[in-house]
This record gives sequence, C-alpha cells and structure tokens, in this order.
Amino acid sequence: RFRGINVNLNITSRDFLLPNSRSMVSLSLGESIQVEAEHFQYLGRIKNVAFLTGFKLDNQSIDAYNNFKLNGAYKQNYSQAYLNFQNSGNNKIAAGIGTAFEYIRYSPSINAFSEVKGRFTNFKSYLYLKYNTLNQIFYPTKGLKISTELAQVYNQKPKIKQYENGVLIEPSTLNFDNFARFTFDGSLFAELNKRFTFFSELQAGLNFTNKPNVLNNFQIGGINGSFRNQIRFAGLQEATINSSSVTALQLGLRYNPANNLFILGRINGLVKDFATRNNSTSKATFLTGYSLTFAYKTPIGPLELSAMYSDQSKKIQSYILFGIPF
Repeated sequence: RFRGINVNLNITSRDFLLPNSRSMVSLSLGESIQVEAEHFQYLGRIKNVAFLTGFKLDNQSIDAYNNFKLNGAYKQNYSQAYLNFQNSGNNKIAAGIGTAFEYIRYSPSINAFSEVKGRFTNFKSYLYLKYNTLNQIFYPTKGLKISTELAQVYNQKPKIKQYENGVLIEPSTLNFDNFARFTFDGSLFAELNKRFTFFSELQAGLNFTNKPNVLNNFQIGGINGSFRNQIRFAGLQEATINSSSVTALQLGLRYNPANNLFILGRINGLVKDFATRNNSTSKATFLTGYSLTFAYKTPIGPLELSAMYSDQSKKIQSYILFGIPF
C-alpha cells in the first residue's frame, strides 16, 4: 500500500510544439499524486544532440521507522523542474549534463519521536549516463540497464522546525551545507533456457559530506517503484531505513512455468554507513533480505504477490503490486 490505489494516464505527442520533438504528460491520481511533464527537442539534423526540460511532482505518505519498528508517518511533497542537454548516438545510450531546482516539504501525519515540519529548496547540477539494451519492458529475458549520476547539491534554503518527543529543538541539528552525491543503478538479465532467467541488480548511493542530513539521505526498502532517494531492497518495506551511504546487490531467478505466469526468487545484501558518520535509522550496517513472488502478466500490467523477510528485522512481510508502476 505504499502508493495506494491510483489511476495512471499518459499523453505523448510528437512534433506538437516544434519539429523533431516529443512532448509528454503523465498523471497518477488516487491515494497518492504523481505528475510528470517533459519536452524533448532534438538540435540539428543529425538528431544526436537534444535538450530536455520538464517538471515532476510526487506527493505521498511515507511510514517512519526506527530500528525496523513503525514509529509514525509523514507526508512528503516533492517537486522538481529541470533542464538537460544530452548526446545520444543511438537509442541505447545517452550521456548529458543538467541542472534542477527541487522543492521538498514535510508534514507529520502520525506523530513520531523524531520529526520535522516545514520545507527546503535546493539546486542540483549533474552529469548523467543512461544505457538500456533490455529486450522488453516487463520481465525481460536479456539485456543490461544502467543509470548513474554524479551531482553537486547547493544553495539549500531550509524553513524547517525539528522536534524530539514533541519538543522544538532550537537551533536545528540538521545540516544544509553544499555536498556532492553519486548514485548508480544497474540491472542485468540473462536467459538460462526457455523457462528460467537469471537477473541481478547493483545499486549505490553516496553523499559526500561529513555532516549528513537525514532529509537528504537514501531511503532503503521496497521491491519495486521509484521515489526520491530510494534504494530498493527485498525484505523491507519502503523507507524502513535511512542512510547517507549505501551499496546493495541483489541476485534473482525467474521461472516461467506457463504463459504470463512467473515465480521469482530474490536474495540481496546491503552495506550502509561505510563512508560517512552514522546518522541512520538503524544500528545495523549489513543487511540481508529475501523474497518470493508469484506474478501474472495481465493486459494492464503485472499482478505480483510477494512474501519477504529480512534477517535483521526478523519479520515476514507481504508486498503487493498491480498494474504499471508510474
């Protein structure tokens, strides 16, 4: 129920505003709200250089945890406006530079021992690389997908109130100095035979600062999806753990016993707090987790029912996905 029940809509048009362009608007409306609008414009006749400008909005409720125990909940309103310039020699690889303005607002919905209320803004300038050779969107059987970014986050302007057990902390202990950030997400799929496919995923996130801010840390948990600063981890619900330095490796095997029916097993390990001072929401620095998923591919997207377990939380949890993730 991380996203809840939503309806997704998408409108895409080519050459709507200018020749050699693509304009797109996507909406996800329901228990959470997501909006994405983008204009992609080729420059020149060769069509290997382009600029992209767009806007993203993601409003949702997120549970808060402390040492794997539910400790409250908060609403996060996140929006981003960006401008990128990129070079893509073909439809498999793209590299570019960009700058984004980000707005993040927090408001408690269920009181926790530690909580914040207010907003902050920042700019982010970055280099990025994307590579994709997957043979299909859902349940690919071969290919490699990589997305990596090196960024500088700067000009953070907070208007935040910080509370401990309901008591206002003045001055706030949160640090909003400039810092550099590196992220990596790579997935590999290899067909073993007609029924079995091996897959793996390597993720990394690192904030280069000796004064990490919990509001800029990486949120660990969840099998699918993507939200601000997420590191996926089979075995934990979304945002169960918060850390400023994370590396996670997942190995999996997918079995296709019949048409559109799949069984997936996952095992993953994660190391955190290895590069910066520990200010995370869990004392454990090494995590292991597992999941077993039964899936059916429908005309409107996959239906997935998962059971998952982490050796550190020592809890068996359920995870459900139906439809096309936004």
